[in-house]
Amino acid sequence: MLDNATVVHGISEMCATYLSNVTKTPVSVVTNQVNDMRIPFDVASLKEQVCFIGRFDIFRKGIDIALTAFHLFKEQSQDAADVTYVLIGPADAHATQEREFICQKLGLRIGQDVIFTNKIPEPERNSLLAQSKAYMQLSRTEGFGLSIAQALSCYKPVVVSTQVPIHGKIVAHKAGFAVNNAEEAAQALTKIFALTPTEYSAMAHNARQCYEQEFHPDIIKPQLVGMYEKAAAGLRKLSAAVHQL
Repeated sequence: MLDNATVVHGISEMCATYLSNVTKTPVSVVTNQVNDMRIPFDVASLKEQVCFIGRFDIFRKGIDIALTAFHLFKEQSQDAADVTYVLIGPADAHATQEREFICQKLGLRIGQDVIFTNKIPEPERNSLLAQSKAYMQLSRTEGFGLSIAQALSCYKPVVVSTQVPIHGKIVAHKAGFAVNNAEEAAQALTKIFALTPTEYSAMAHNARQCYEQEFHPDIIKPQLVGMYEKAAAGLRKLSAAVHQL
């Protein structure tokens, strides 16, 4: 089916690499557009807090890795004493039990070191994100990384796994860190929380710039239209060739 397409759409270079293994049709890479959350940069509102937003698929979202990283950060960094990791999103009974077991094993105090909000109203979710100094998501597998792009739109430096397809854009814009394991993630958090106010502001604005240049609808919409026009032109060319037979 893909070989008969005039255009194959990949949402990232990583996705395009996988698609190239199953089709000879050239892959056009146009990333997902992400709506601006319109949360301004407000230093005064920031807390000693790291945020995660997403469903509690412990394995796929790498929540066990992230909790381990946060534990190592708390152990190793002199700036970590008052930092809290807030994880937002719904969890079923099994995930709830598993995350509590992981925290107990790591010595992380639920309600103090780590806060699980479960599903909360959007304004409350946005408020917690706005108050956070950083966003951390260490997925083992990820289709795109919508919550990460949303965090970038809110001026949040991010710590992500190299399995997140957009990690290369984050690194290129110096908007955070792409890591391979919990130890590297802990080191990344240590670097973020050790930044001077001027250095932190620079990284936060790099995060916003990454969003504006890579994911904002004003950037992505013309690329999508161009891709669709290319597909339509290919279809017209194919139709003309068929009529000549």
